[in-house]
Amino acid sequence: MGIIKIIDCMGDTIFFYKKRKKFNKENIKKILVVRLDHIGDMVLLSSFLRNLKNNFPNSEITVLCRKMTNDVLECIPYIDTIQILNTPWLSRNDSEGWKSVLRYLIKHYKKYDLAIDLRGNPIHNIVVSLVGKYSIGYGCKGLGFLLNKEAIWENKPKHVVERNLDILKTLNLPVDNGKLELKVDKKYYESLKNKLDFINFDKDLVILCHPISGNKCKNWLFSYWNKLNNLIIKENKNIIILYGGSKNDYDDISKNINMHNKNIFNIAGKLSLKEYFALIDLCDLLISVDTFAIHVRTAFNKPLIGIYSGTNYLYEWEPYIEKKIIFQDKSCHFYPCESFECLADKHICMENIKPETIFKAFKKLRDNHEI
Repeated sequence: MGIIKIIDCMGDTIFFYKKRKKFNKENIKKILVVRLDHIGDMVLLSSFLRNLKNNFPNSEITVLCRKMTNDVLECIPYIDTIQILNTPWLSRNDSEGWKSVLRYLIKHYKKYDLAIDLRGNPIHNIVVSLVGKYSIGYGCKGLGFLLNKEAIWENKPKHVVERNLDILKTLNLPVDNGKLELKVDKKYYESLKNKLDFINFDKDLVILCHPISGNKCKNWLFSYWNKLNNLIIKENKNIIILYGGSKNDYDDISKNINMHNKNIFNIAGKLSLKEYFALIDLCDLLISVDTFAIHVRTAFNKPLIGIYSGTNYLYEWEPYIEKKIIFQDKSCHFYPCESFECLADKHICMENIKPETIFKAFKKLRDNHEI
């Protein structure tokens, strides 16, 4: 950080003229939004894109994303073009190397009237400054001097959705309440029902459990999932519990979740991403660890139970919705650890959230006829 501060100080002196360039809304015809992270982040982008389109209804909006999130963007209105770039940073074994990045920058040099980064990544600040005639983002992590306009990262509790919208506020543009939204084509609901033909979504009580995150520190104990299954099924015979996730999660779920009960099914990797979105919408209740499924359910404005580890601040990543019951234990002295490996002797933050606690939340929703 010390080196970054020195570079920023020198950069502010050399590139002072960038901040003098005035933003003229009338000149904005082509806009690029850089979002090179993962599925959950892309769902959280939906409110920003709506507000961006509302402010620039006649402009062409392009989003630069990873291939893994392309399907998410296709479910978000307000986008004219999607570009794919699997960068070496933020990679989940999908990097196409630095040469692809260089080719992209050369091809799109100063192509956009407005280029926006929402993450505050120094490399992203380089990207938007090269491809945008006017660039804006967060400079708090470094290289903000390359931007024409820096949004201030306020040092106070704030949700990611609100930080995204702060970018537009920095340009003195109006924003709405930040509600997330996804629009999944009806054909994916139909193909979902064909694949899961043992379910009658109009009559069966369907619970979708999403037990695995891209960060293993966010995973709840499998033994707890099994106990929760037993508690739910004991009092609710006519119920279907589905365990979802990616195809990489299938074996872990099969090995660790007791599938002998006729009410429990492992469907991880059996659906396309859009079909899975449709399932998240149609199920009566989602019970999930901190991962993209939480935000997808939020976009459909449906009730959910979230099981959050002590990895991140809850106020940043909790469901941006009122219909939720969220549990997070903060007793670990490493909270928030922001780690991919548990730093404590035991996974305290998840061990302290008991199956009985989640079951009580389920009963509360059931008794209140919210599911």
